[in-house]
Amino acid sequence: MQEPNLAKPVLTSLKQSLRFLDRQISLLEAQIKQHIGAHPSLKADRDLLISIPGIAEASASWILAELPDVDAFDNAKDAAAYAGLAACEYRWGTSLAKRTRLSKRGNARLRTALYYPAMAACRFNPLVRALYLRLLERGLCRKAALGAAMRKLLMIAYGVLKSRKKFCVPAEQAAA
Repeated sequence: MQEPNLAKPVLTSLKQSLRFLDRQISLLEAQIKQHIGAHPSLKADRDLLISIPGIAEASASWILAELPDVDAFDNAKDAAAYAGLAACEYRWGTSLAKRTRLSKRGNARLRTALYYPAMAACRFNPLVRALYLRLLERGLCRKAALGAAMRKLLMIAYGVLKSRKKFCVPAEQAAA
């Protein structure tokens, strides 16, 4: 679609810039794949993350880039706090008038990396979907429930990386 007041040289320049950027994106994606493929431990970690419904190859690479080694954390709650996905209670004196919220004191890039995978996990991951629907039924708004889904997805990713076992749905969740 062409803008009505756009000069032809400007349009040509914009198209060239977009082609250049598309080539650069493809080159960077290839370099990321090559880097992960050259490191067996990164490749194994990526394969473990991809086993989680909702996390695809690009998301797994991004999570691996932003999340430190899981041995740096004592537990999954610490990993969630690192990402800024820990619940933070509103307090002012003796008042607890507002709902809890995400602290957002953490790695914003990791939170960003988890946003779209959490949306997909709310549809395809039975553990995350159950949490998301439960929170919606309780009256939480969609955005807050999605934040909780992001936290759950990160905790699952931590568990998979820590245990070195692919994701599998527990039998009681699979039946539900």
